[in-house]
Amino acid sequence: AEKDIPSSVPNVAERQAAEVGFRGFLSAVLSSQRNMLAEDMFNDHRKLEEERVPVLAIWGKRDKIIPPSALGDMSQANRGARHMTVEEAGHGLPYTHPKTVVQAIKEFLREG
Repeated sequence: AEKDIPSSVPNVAERQAAEVGFRGFLSAVLSSQRNMLAEDMFNDHRKLEEERVPVLAIWGKRDKIIPPSALGDMSQANRGARHMTVEEAGHGLPYTHPKTVVQAIKEFLREG
């Protein structure tokens, strides 16, 4: 889905497509979709807020795996979390927008 977005990782789309052939890859992705991504994380995020753990959530506005609509759910659970949305990014934002991600993390750590 993001093969046409410039990336800091050469041939990332081709590399990811090749991973489909690795033993266990498809079952791992399916397990993530059935379990981790479907799991309600509200109480976990509430605990992070209660323990005052600093949280920076960086969202890709075009992410189809973890959509930006999840930002509202996370905000309800952890009002102390800081959110940043990268307008043109999808799920691969760490390698499609690495400078933006690194800058956001640096600023977050400086302020912490």
